[in-house]
Amino acid sequence: MAHIKRGFMMIKYILSLGILMSLLVGCQPELVATPMVFGNEDPLVKALETRPIQHTQAIEKEERLSRVTLSAVGDVMVHKTQLVKADRGDRFDFEPAFQWVKPLIESADYAIANLETTFAGPSGQRRIRLDQHYKSYSGYPVFNTPDIMGDNLKDAGFDLLLTANNHTLDSKESGLIRTIEVIDDLGLDHIGTYLDETSANEPFIKEINGIKFGIINYTYAMNGFNLTAEDDYMIKHLNNYDDIYIQKMNDEVKAMSELDVDFVVVTLHYGIEYRTHPDPYVQQPMIDALFDHGADIILGGHPHVLQPFEVRQLIREDGSEETGVVIYSLGNFVASQRFAYTGDDTDVGVIFELDFKKVDNQKPTIETIGVCPTYLFFSDDGVEVIPVLDPPEQLAYNAYDLQRLKHAEEVVIPLLGEYTQIEPKKDGSFLRYLLKEVDE
Repeated sequence: MAHIKRGFMMIKYILSLGILMSLLVGCQPELVATPMVFGNEDPLVKALETRPIQHTQAIEKEERLSRVTLSAVGDVMVHKTQLVKADRGDRFDFEPAFQWVKPLIESADYAIANLETTFAGPSGQRRIRLDQHYKSYSGYPVFNTPDIMGDNLKDAGFDLLLTANNHTLDSKESGLIRTIEVIDDLGLDHIGTYLDETSANEPFIKEINGIKFGIINYTYAMNGFNLTAEDDYMIKHLNNYDDIYIQKMNDEVKAMSELDVDFVVVTLHYGIEYRTHPDPYVQQPMIDALFDHGADIILGGHPHVLQPFEVRQLIREDGSEETGVVIYSLGNFVASQRFAYTGDDTDVGVIFELDFKKVDNQKPTIETIGVCPTYLFFSDDGVEVIPVLDPPEQLAYNAYDLQRLKHAEEVVIPLLGEYTQIEPKKDGSFLRYLLKEVDE
């Protein structure tokens, strides 16, 4: 009887222990208990030994991707013809000039234009060629434009105005100063001319979507209007290609490349007017030297006609290889220089786009180049910039306009891509040149 009782007690003990262990395991799924040893064949030991252990799966890190589209256009000039067309009686308005390309400008993250005029206020210009003056303002050869042009440029989507060019002193130093003040009041960025030496020596760095651009603006000269030695800082210029001034520019580019920037952008007013290709004696050596000193992107202007763009593979001092891009001339963007008057393609310009990509903390890359050829259409309301590849159907084109649009598509567009072997793809108003594989 005692043996039977002890047997029942042992069975009761084992059953109780099993229930307790089950409760412990069921309440703590992450816990693997160390079993009590009753022998190698104990069913409880086997169950615990064979129980699967849960593991935490590693979460794959997502890449941080940044993209930036930078766009640039050429010369913004206002001749007397434009002043007359923009006259609204009690005011001026140049808004029609940009209405057809405004969406294209606004689509960029940062848009640059060369302001080749001054905002000197009524009668602020020099008293030269009075036949080209109109209601206290003036066109060529000394440009002075109503302030509203600044508002119109801002409304069109431009973010940065370049102010160093050969017409910077058309309205004397007082006009230079007032131009800066007008742009400041608009809240737009500007480089090339300065109110004080401190500002002139301050590097202009713009961070856009996590990508940093160091941008520099120089002009070859100012049409014979010079500053005193004391005020020379007011304009970034090359003193008519003086070697000392050129070296100063190169040194500034080198210094910018050593700062915390991803791309050094040089905007340069230079070259020979109305030439469709860069000359080998001035432009080419300057471009080569700028790349050697750390420039990544060079945007040229002044010839008033388009010149080709070029893609270069650059070997830096540390042996790394990078992509460099130069467009030798952006041509005219807004002006009254018609082919019928000049015999040159001064009525065809371009919206030049560069697309950038940055992954995590890697060095950003230039992915694509976009070119939107533009044509200057003369209407009753003004001189209007229209895209060549997608001209607005609402406009009434005459035979001359149709011929010029055809010429732009068949002659000028191939000229732009003359220095590259990359085949472009049409994308609306743009032709896209793919430099890198772009992720969808």
